[in-house]
Amino acid sequence: MPRKKQTGKKSGRKSGSRKKPGSFFSNLIFFSSLAGLLVFAGWITLLYLPLEKFLAKNQQPSPGKPISQTGSRPDPEAVLAQKGQKLLLKTQMELTRSPSIFQRQPVFSDCPVDEHYLNCLEMTFFSDTDFILAEKSIRGLWESEAVTVNSRPAAAPKSGLILAAMNGSHRLAEIVLSASAPPGPAKPGPARPAIKPRSKSARVAIVIDDLGDDYQAALELARIPGPIAMSILPFESKSQEVLELAKNYHKPALLHMPMEPLESTGKNPGPEALLILMSPEQVTLTLGKALDSLPGIAGVNNHMGSAFTAMSEMMDPVLKEINRRGLFFLDSRTSGRSVGYQLGQELGMKICERKIFLDNLQDPEMIAQKLAELCRIAKEEGFAIGIGHPYPETIRVLGERIDLLKSSGCELTPIQELCR
Repeated sequence: MPRKKQTGKKSGRKSGSRKKPGSFFSNLIFFSSLAGLLVFAGWITLLYLPLEKFLAKNQQPSPGKPISQTGSRPDPEAVLAQKGQKLLLKTQMELTRSPSIFQRQPVFSDCPVDEHYLNCLEMTFFSDTDFILAEKSIRGLWESEAVTVNSRPAAAPKSGLILAAMNGSHRLAEIVLSASAPPGPAKPGPARPAIKPRSKSARVAIVIDDLGDDYQAALELARIPGPIAMSILPFESKSQEVLELAKNYHKPALLHMPMEPLESTGKNPGPEALLILMSPEQVTLTLGKALDSLPGIAGVNNHMGSAFTAMSEMMDPVLKEINRRGLFFLDSRTSGRSVGYQLGQELGMKICERKIFLDNLQDPEMIAQKLAELCRIAKEEGFAIGIGHPYPETIRVLGERIDLLKSSGCELTPIQELCR
């Protein structure tokens, strides 16, 4: 009997001892494995996200291949804009290739409404014969390129004709043909004061607009030596990162403030733009938000704005707020009717204006010519300001030729030193 009791007790203890330790270790192994999986998943996430950010940041389109904002497929608007660029470039080259076809060479200049995304040139002729010949030549060239040619009279005060190359309802390019009397012989008059000799080192400033959504382009620009100013659109995906780039590379930074263009351009200036229907209080509030989003900027220039900058009542609160903050305003002159520069002078604020767009034609040779023209103007007037855009061609030409400015007698100067 005792043996049976002892055996019973023993077997009971054995049964309990087998059950409890097995359950404990199973749970321990299970939860340890689960914790390990969670740690591993977190590690992979932390490793992957910076890599994804790096790849997205450094992704860029192949040269000459416009892509959509997502980078997945060509953007139809970008493709048409590039087609218009090529057409305009080919037209200018054809008309300048044979100087003998005109009695006097036409003068090429920026269009009266000069939003850079509009493929547009103005040509001024000094005889009716040249004017008619140019119109005929352009029509023939464009029709050979399988585009429709529309025409309309140029708006006052210009006298002339506007030719538009159309792809269906989309305007690819425009050329404004204007007529002007050739300069006559100088009339005798009172003696003029002696002209001051040209500066030994004329000053030029270069501003690159439309930064804020392409980090790689901004980085390439920032690495170019010299104080090339970076004008940043507010509230874009990379606006803050581009601002940090400008600070780290000691580049002047500007707010590229979106403003309403003419309705005829059919373009949207983007979110938080200044619109002509706003009250002065709304204008000041909207501008203030944009200024606060980019702390440390030196000044402001307008993005688009061919409608807005032509209205004194709209520009007045803009300039007063910029002046109140101790900043300067660079009038991009996207319209020949802009009042920004004149109104800024009347207010006694720090003000300046663009002389040249460097890359209306996105061709390296043409951009290089515009850079040389900027230097020539600076030598004649003491200083000159050029505006470009973060096109691959513009960045490449600046990288290759920026040092040639000094050897040509022009000094690359921070924009804030010319806006006084």
